[in-house]
Amino acid sequence: MPILSDIYRTSNTKYLEWITQVFPPHRVDTVFIQIEWVIFVAYILILSIFANRKIYNLDQNTRKILNIAWYSRVVSSLLIYVLFKYYYNGGDTINYMNDAKSFLICLIYNPINTTKYILHSIYNQDFYSYFIENPSFYSYWLGIQLRLNYLYDPISEFVSILYIPFLVIALGSIPASILVFDMLFFSISIQFLHLIRKIYPNSTTTSVFILFFMPSLLSWTSTPFKEAFSLVFIMHTLLILFHSKKNILYRLSSAILALYLCYSIKPYVALSFLPFLLLFAISKNPKTNTLISKFRPLYYLMIILFSIFSYLIVSILASKNKKYSIENIPYQVYLIYTDLKYNESYYSETGGSRYDIGEIEPTFSGMISKFPISFITGLFRPFFWEAHKPIILLASIETLLFSSLILYYVFSYGILSFLRKILSNNFSFYFILFSIIFIYITGLTSGNFGNLVRYRLPGTFFFYLIFFCTYEEIAREARNRRRRL
Repeated sequence: MPILSDIYRTSNTKYLEWITQVFPPHRVDTVFIQIEWVIFVAYILILSIFANRKIYNLDQNTRKILNIAWYSRVVSSLLIYVLFKYYYNGGDTINYMNDAKSFLICLIYNPINTTKYILHSIYNQDFYSYFIENPSFYSYWLGIQLRLNYLYDPISEFVSILYIPFLVIALGSIPASILVFDMLFFSISIQFLHLIRKIYPNSTTTSVFILFFMPSLLSWTSTPFKEAFSLVFIMHTLLILFHSKKNILYRLSSAILALYLCYSIKPYVALSFLPFLLLFAISKNPKTNTLISKFRPLYYLMIILFSIFSYLIVSILASKNKKYSIENIPYQVYLIYTDLKYNESYYSETGGSRYDIGEIEPTFSGMISKFPISFITGLFRPFFWEAHKPIILLASIETLLFSSLILYYVFSYGILSFLRKILSNNFSFYFILFSIIFIYITGLTSGNFGNLVRYRLPGTFFFYLIFFCTYEEIAREARNRRRRL
């Protein structure tokens, strides 16, 4: 009587023989390429109808704006895809999608062994060792002419695995899968708009602009970049914890999973976000609010103790990744600085977009001494005259616009008005602290403007959102006061 493993091998071999004969791998890939733009056009029509349904319950003016926002995102995704595919001849977002397609084809032809390979590689954070342990699978992989761009970079390869469902929904069409990804981000943004309007009831315009029309947000979230996935997971965490009405166990499980996925692709984003998320969660508790109103000094003591507790949690999580361990941060900063300072070939490859913030000592005090210039670099640069590439030029125009508005509004209403308003709102207080620290760290460590304009996105997103929503609240209150006079 045959044992189960023999039955499995026989059935798997027969399946491989049948599908390879009926649908040769090279022919399947060719079919995907031939019809992918046809599917893209069909998905524009289908997803546009779905987008209209998502905004159906909003007021008429907001619906009109969000209809424009949806098509702006579609155009942006198409431009970014064409730019990276044909101008840069590749890049991260193209590689993620191509690797996801390789995984999908291999899952079609050899689902059991490919699933084993994926699970083994994710668990061990290594996409190469499974091939050594299973040379027959490696030969099979090469035989159907599949390649991976990030075989030795497990974090980047994990992004490709996360992208597989989008390709499945898009029937294997890479351009259509971008539209599916856009719909996910668009839907999350609509839900996040409802949460922001609960937190800032007098802010109705700026939140829409930042969430749907901020140029850097459109650029780096219209196609699958790590920053896009990390923002999706962060926004989902805030929504599921503070906006969803589902039971607490589901909400906590979903939030933990989202944070874990964020940590898997962008460890420093998750690790810097977690302490402020926990502090905000505690401040939302009614008992905590009562305690704050009665015993203000005790509240500050609680913040100190909880900050220490959060630091310990972050230390434990970071210790599993030496690159992001807290004690190793000064050394990593110094390593990046020296590498970019003396690596002339890298400087020429990045189109002269390197920046220098001066000498850095590999100590925490050395890092802190660089706070002013690092924060200014992270938030306000590249300046217009520092742009040597199309992407950098667009970023410089955005920073010029936003920095001009920030300075104008601060001088119009006074920095004390902004500080008082931010301190009176727990969401503003905790997450603008997160954004300031995040922008400072990215300004300190990015090394060139090409990296900076992408890496800082989670920080600038929260900073601009909170600042401009706060401005709109202050402006409305000022107008109401003038009407009463």
